[in-house]
Amino acid sequence: MLAAFGLFVISVGAFAFDAVKRIRAWQPLDRADWLGDLLYVPEALYSIGLTVVMLAGPGPWSLDAIIAALFAS
Repeated sequence: MLAAFGLFVISVGAFAFDAVKRIRAWQPLDRADWLGDLLYVPEALYSIGLTVVMLAGPGPWSLDAIIAALFAS
């Protein structure tokens, strides 16, 4: 989960500094076109995917769950 958060921060930074400039260069016609361009850039897709990973949590096969199970018994 921490790795996903780190990648999420990098992805949001890349989105803020580069993707917005690229969208402006494409000159969207209206807000709907701008939103379509926004969802087209890979940084937005990475951010959405990493958000899903962060919200899902590490799960029962993660290292911290295994360690917790060892100390629980």
